[in-house]
Amino acid sequence: MYQEIEKFERSLHTGNYKLTSQREAIFELLENTKGHLTAEEIHGLLKDKNPDIGLSTVYRTLRLLTDIGLVRRLNLDDRPVYYELNRSPHNHLICLSCGRIIDIDNKVLEGLDEKIKKYKFKSQRVIIFGECQECSRKSRD
Repeated sequence: MYQEIEKFERSLHTGNYKLTSQREAIFELLENTKGHLTAEEIHGLLKDKNPDIGLSTVYRTLRLLTDIGLVRRLNLDDRPVYYELNRSPHNHLICLSCGRIIDIDNKVLEGLDEKIKKYKFKSQRVIIFGECQECSRKSRD
């Protein structure tokens, strides 16, 4: 965790951005959260401890953290936009029953590299829509 905070502070310094308490609070919340949060959820979780933090500050900070590569923005069609710390490359499964977003290791896509080798691409994003194990188990019972 300490490495993430150090990377955060270094990235802000390199980009000549100020380290504010609001930016630090948002980053720390994302760092300590497993899963994906909307800007509204982030605001709701922070406003009790930080009553001076506004929703517009959350949006601006998320845009900044996305622009400098510390946060990933997940725009999933007709769903709200979600944010997560940009840790390791991965893809997502969206459960069509409960709506949960589940991280999928890129190893699931092994073998695909050979098929797309001839294409020059800058980023990869695969979203699989299906049913999570929990919902699948419930539907069988």
